[in-house]
Parts: sequence; C-alpha cells; structure tokens
Amino acid sequence: MGKIQKKGEKGPNTMYITRTKALRKLQLSLNDFRRLCILKGIVPREPPNRKKANHGNSAPTAFYHVKDINFLAHEPMIQKLRDHKIFLRKMTTLLKKEEFSRARALEESRPVYKLDHIIKERQVQICLYPTFIDAVRDLDDAICCVFLGASLTQHRRIPQGDLKDCARLAAEWQLYVMHTRSLRKVFLSIKGIYYQADVLGQPVTWIVPYQFTQDIPMDVDFRVMRTFLEFYKTLLGFVFYKLYTDVGLVYPPPLDVKRDESGGSVDAYRLQQHSATVETDSNEGVTMSKKVEDASGNVVTGKDVKKTIKSLGKEGTLDDTTEPQAVATAISITQPTTDDALPTTEEFIARHSSSKTNDDPSQTSLVTLHALATTVPQTSALTSLFSPYTIFISRESPRHILEFVIKAFGGRVG
Repeated sequence: MGKIQKKGEKGPNTMYITRTKALRKLQLSLNDFRRLCILKGIVPREPPNRKKANHGNSAPTAFYHVKDINFLAHEPMIQKLRDHKIFLRKMTTLLKKEEFSRARALEESRPVYKLDHIIKERQVQICLYPTFIDAVRDLDDAICCVFLGASLTQHRRIPQGDLKDCARLAAEWQLYVMHTRSLRKVFLSIKGIYYQADVLGQPVTWIVPYQFTQDIPMDVDFRVMRTFLEFYKTLLGFVFYKLYTDVGLVYPPPLDVKRDESGGSVDAYRLQQHSATVETDSNEGVTMSKKVEDASGNVVTGKDVKKTIKSLGKEGTLDDTTEPQAVATAISITQPTTDDALPTTEEFIARHSSSKTNDDPSQTSLVTLHALATTVPQTSALTSLFSPYTIFISRESPRHILEFVIKAFGGRVG
C-alpha cells in the first residue's frame, strides 16, 4: 500500500511561499529582505490559486517562488547584514557606557560588503546581462537615477557620499558622450531634459532635472531608492570601465581639484589616453610605438621605417641595396602585434558553386570576420554639426545644458 498523500503537499500551488514564511526561513527583517530582493532581482509571483497556495486563507499577501527563496538562502550578503547588526548593537552599548575609545576602535572594524559578485552573478547565472550589449541596453534607469541623485541637495535622509558618487558618475557619462560624440536627440519637457545617445548601436535615453531647488518629499521611502542606487553605482562602474577602455581612455578620469573647487563640474575631469597605446603622427598617419632593434643590433627608428615604406611604394620592387633585415623589421613594426589581431587563416576563399553560374545575381560576396573587425564606422553629420564653430554662452543661459550639447556635437565653448 502506497503512502497516503496529504492535502496541500503536492501540486503547482505548493511551489509558492508567503512573505512571512520567507522571512521566518531566512531569519531576516522586512527591510533587509526587501533590500536583498532588489539587489538579487527577486520579484513576487502570482500562484495559480491564491487561496490554495495560502492553505485556505484568502487574505491578501505576497507570494514568492520557493526556488527564489532557496536561491537567496545561499547569498553571502546575508552574513554581512547580520554582522552589521551585531556591529550596531555593540556600538550602541559602548556609546551608552561612554567608552568612546573602544567605540572608535570598533568603528575601524565596521563590516563592509561589495556588490561586485552580484553583477557577475547576474551576468553568468541569471543571464540578465549575457553580453555587454545587454548591459548597455539596461542603462536607462541607472543613468536616470544617477542624474536624479546628482541634482538633489544634502538631506539627513540622503548621505552626502551618495550624492558625490552620483555627481561623479553623471560627469563621467557626459564626458564619454562628448568624447565619442554619440548624442543624437535632445528634448525639453516639463519634467526635465530628455537626452538620447547611440552607444554601441543601442539607444540610451535618460532625463536630467532642471537645476532648481528640489523639495524632497517625506512620503518617499528613500531606503528603497538607496538600494537601487547602490546597485546602479556598481553596474555603472563596470560598464563605464569597459566603455572607457574600448576607446583607449583611462578610467576613472583624474579630477582637477582646482577646477572642481571653482565649480568646473564636467570640466573638472580630464580625459587621459592609456600609456600603452601607440602614438600617431599627424603628418604621415603612420603609427609607431617604440624603437626596435633588428637582428644585427642596429636601432631602427620610426623615421627609418617611413623611409623604407616610401622607397617600397615608389619603386614597387626591392633593390639589391635594400637590406632584407630592415625590410623585415619595417614589416614587423607596421603589422599589428596585439592579441586582438585576427589570424589570416579566417579569410574566406571564394569558390564558385557548380549549381550556379557566374552571372547569377543572387550570388553575393560574403563578409569575413577580419573585414568586419577592420571596418571603419561611418560618421554621421550630427557628430560634426558644430565642429567649425566656437559658441559663447551668456551668463543668463543654462550653461550645463548648452555646453554639453555643443561639445557633444563637435563644437567649442568660448
């Protein structure tokens, strides 16, 4: 005789758990549970039958999937939250006893956690960002939240460190858009200024509030907003590092303290090229990196390479007086030596099919991977819209708006 199956122990409704039971299982407070769900991307679920899922109780409540709660149970951040509670309890006890020296020593050992593993986990396991393009496509909310935090004033419910981080990230995003000239659309509305940029072929839209004194409402749960901001700051740090390094810039850009103290905002940051990048000769257009020695030990400079290339281009053939070692050295310097260079074995060799003739219009040439990597992107007319002009901005004009738009379209501000 088989085991008797009890009611409510099997079926689709048993795969859901209420929020109260989830809190009891994880041994977390409601605020910590909300914070963990936001960071991990866990959302409430709707069971097929709410009454059966709640064991006959029809009271309104939130349900979560059992697999999601089990997934949260293995999060290492739970232990960090518990350590922080222990730290606060010890600190409160020492302050009540007026043992300030021990409290100062305890402050140095405050538990600190990072969200780097959550970003990587979302990329690998949850597949929210399987590629970098998907992360760029999800930047809208993150950039809007950062610009909103940068426009707020200091308040007791908003730490000053978060406001400084928002201002820094907003300036870094504007620097990248101005450097790459990827701004495409600007729209002024009652809510604020809408911008749209084309980053790696993906449209990124964000809104910037007007620079007025903001009245901070008291009915807003800033703890939830700070949790989202905490996640967005880590996400933007990963994305900005990739965007800056792809265009050959140093991230984070160094800050000029004098300009920052004088209210330079975006101009206070300086863009620097990577030291490992090669230098470009503006006259000849040939890129040289360092002095190279040939097999005989003679130092071959960039000028020698240019002369060798010019002689090869004029004569078309090699003379008897041309040293083969110099030619080989010149060719080795001009060829890319980085790991990004694609091998020549991937070149496609066109072979005509026996079933089709050469006059078949449907037979098109295939584009190889090497050709795609070496293709130069076509610049739009928008990128050089203000390039031949120097525009002077009056004091009564909103400088932060006009300066960003002018420089993003190639202009100069006087």
